[in-house]
Amino acid sequence: MRNSFDTLGLNATLLPQATGMAATGNIELIDAMGAMMALEGRALNNVAQQKGVWFPKGAALFIWAPTMNLGRQQWGRFGESISEDPYLLGLYSSRMVKALQGNGSHYLALAATCKHFAAYSLEGIEIDGH
Repeated sequence: MRNSFDTLGLNATLLPQATGMAATGNIELIDAMGAMMALEGRALNNVAQQKGVWFPKGAALFIWAPTMNLGRQQWGRFGESISEDPYLLGLYSSRMVKALQGNGSHYLALAATCKHFAAYSLEGIEIDGH
C-alpha cells in the first residue's frame, strides 16, 4: 500500500509556506497557486490510475489546506498559519479553497479540507464550557 506522500516518481512544485504566501498580499497569486496545486493533484491521481495505483483514503484528490488558525504566537506551529490578521486570513482561506476546488468549474478539482476550522488549534487544552 502506498503512502500519501508517494508521488510515483513525479515532481511537484514546491511553494513557500502559507505565512510567506500570505505576506505577499497578492490575492491573484494565491488564486494561481491554488489552481496550480489543484492541477498537479488531479494530474498525480490520473497518472496513478493509469498505472493501476490507488492511493489510500483518496490521497491526491483531497488536501488538508488551508490551515485557518489565526496566528497567535511567534513560535510553535505559526508557520502553518496564514496570518495574525483576521481579514487576510479570511480572504486568503476563501480564495485558496475556491482555487483548490476548481473556481466554480463543473467538477471538483480537489476537496479542500480546512485544517483546524472547528477546533481552532486547541490541541491539548481542556475546555470546560464556561
